[in-house]
Amino acid sequence: MRKLARIHPNGSATLIRQSSAAAAFLAAVPLTTIGALAWVYAPTSPWGRPVVALGLLGVLTVLTALARPRKATVSFPPNAVLRWEEPLERDDPYRVVLAERMTSLVLLEHDDPAVVLADARRVAEATGVRFQAPDWAGPAAHPEELTARVISGSLWPAQKRAARAAQGGAIFILVVFLWSIRAESEVSLLSALLPLASVALALVVGAVLLSLRVRVDVGPHGLRMAKVLFGRSRVVLDIPAAKLLALHTVTHPRFAPRHLLVETSDGPVALGVAVDWNESGQGPRTRGLDPLKPQQNLQ
Repeated sequence: MRKLARIHPNGSATLIRQSSAAAAFLAAVPLTTIGALAWVYAPTSPWGRPVVALGLLGVLTVLTALARPRKATVSFPPNAVLRWEEPLERDDPYRVVLAERMTSLVLLEHDDPAVVLADARRVAEATGVRFQAPDWAGPAAHPEELTARVISGSLWPAQKRAARAAQGGAIFILVVFLWSIRAESEVSLLSALLPLASVALALVVGAVLLSLRVRVDVGPHGLRMAKVLFGRSRVVLDIPAAKLLALHTVTHPRFAPRHLLVETSDGPVALGVAVDWNESGQGPRTRGLDPLKPQQNLQ
C-alpha cells in the first residue's frame, strides 16, 4: 500500500509504503507460543532454551522490519501526469501512477478507491500536476436527480466463492468421517466430536457468508447503508442529502463493480459493495447502465 503522508513547500511529497510482506507478521503469534513452550517443558540440552529464544527473536526482528512502514520522498517533474490505472485482476488494489514520457511509477496504491482518489486530488492541487481521473469519476448523479431505489450486493466479490468452499469443506469432512466409521469397529467420543464440530463450524461460516448482504438506499433523501444478516438489518452509514454531493459506481471494463464512491462535503467515501448486476438494473439487456444515474427506461 502507498499513501500520501504530507506535501512539502518545495512541491515534493512524502509517501508511506506498506510492503505486502507485512502480512508475514501474523506468524509472530504462533512463533511466540512455540518459544514460550520451550520454557515450559524440560529441555533436552542445556543450550536448548537460549538457542530457541535467540532464533525466534531473530525471526521476530525480521518480521518486524518487514511490517514497519517505510517513507519515500517523490518529486514531480513539470511534464508529469497523474493517471488512474485500471487493475488487471478483480481483487487488485486501486493505483495512481506518475507518468512522464515513456516511464511510469506507482505513486498511490490502496484497496479503498476513496483514499487513492483523495490523495491524488491533494497532490494535483498542491503541485499543479495534471490528474487524469478515471471515466467513472466524471459527471455523476446528484441526490436531487436520483429516483429512490435500493442497490444490494455482497460485501466483497469472493464472498459467494468462500461460502461455497466452506460448505464443500463441511461435506468433505462429513463424508470422510462417515467412511472412517465404517472402516473402524470402535470410535471414541473425542474422535467423533472433533470432525462433527468441524462440520458444524464450516456450515455456520458458509451460512453466514451466504446470508451477509449490503443494502444501499439512495435517493433525494440522501444515502443509507445497512448490513443484512439472516434477514436482520443494521444501519452502518447514514449520509444526509445536505452533505451528499455526487455518487459514482467504481466500474471496470471487464469486472462487475465492487465499490460505490460517495462524494460528500467531508471528502470521498467508498462503500464496499459487490453490486448484483441484475438487482442494480444491469441485467443482460441493460449492462453498462450506471445504477446511480437518473432513472432510465430499463424495459
